[in-house]
Amino acid sequence: MAMYTQGFGHAQDRLWQMQKQRMLGSGRLSEMFGPKAVNMDKFQLTVGFRRVATETWNTPDMLETEERELLQAYADGVNDYLAGVGFFNSDHTAYLLPPEFHVLGIKEVEPWHPIDSLVIMRLMNFHLSYNWSQDLLREIFGDLEDGALKDLVEELVPFNAENSINLKTILDEDDMKQAGLYSEETLMSRYKSKTPIDYGTTTQPKETPRERAARLDKEQQARLEAMTPEEQAMEDEFDSEMIDDSKDEITPPKQEEEEDMNDMLARIVEEDRLKAEAEDRSKQEAIEKEERDRLEREQHVEKARLA
Repeated sequence: MAMYTQGFGHAQDRLWQMQKQRMLGSGRLSEMFGPKAVNMDKFQLTVGFRRVATETWNTPDMLETEERELLQAYADGVNDYLAGVGFFNSDHTAYLLPPEFHVLGIKEVEPWHPIDSLVIMRLMNFHLSYNWSQDLLREIFGDLEDGALKDLVEELVPFNAENSINLKTILDEDDMKQAGLYSEETLMSRYKSKTPIDYGTTTQPKETPRERAARLDKEQQARLEAMTPEEQAMEDEFDSEMIDDSKDEITPPKQEEEEDMNDMLARIVEEDRLKAEAEDRSKQEAIEKEERDRLEREQHVEKARLA
């Protein structure tokens, strides 16, 4: 059930990625992206991810019964999701395919097969085997000139998969001590010993507007008391300039400006009134015309009946 659910969930959230990886590993990427992907398909078909995956699935001894059941359950989950995509399905899983499919004009997705999962596994294994090119070069150089260059292989391509286990990928205790970074204290104990940052939201009560105003007044008073006479004089001069500027900003408009504004408002009101009257006349004329047309039709009908 877990693998079925995982397949269903993957199809729900990663369907485009699954489709792209399946087509890439199967050498069919050009079916979606055109001639630009042909060379990539040739490489994938040469390596044979799909061929090896098919052989693995079709050979009874290469997979355990439990492994086959897990792969099949995953495929069933994917296919049940695909079967419910659409507007007219009673148990629909989605109304539409992901947008990438519509951009490329793909209207249907092929059912998922356990071989598709094996293809992606092979593809991921290939991507993680980053040293395959070095190993291939070592084999090529070792076979050149009937093995005459074998002694130079270690100098030409010194790295191979056999000694990769000896490579250091993390710092050990000696390296940490040498760098002065070693400590017997664990990360968890360091984390627990740190004092939490107080952002003023949990330990301090929230200030009311009145309390905040009182606090700001006290801070301002303390700042003024700490000023020298020269600083106080500059502060007073700055305040007086600010007051004068504010008075200028709120000075009432002159008589002429008020008259101009009143005239403009009067014109706007008059224009609105005339526009409303014109609309009313148009509506009345339309009603009268419709009534005349109705009477004229009735007269024609009456004349036709009497004739």
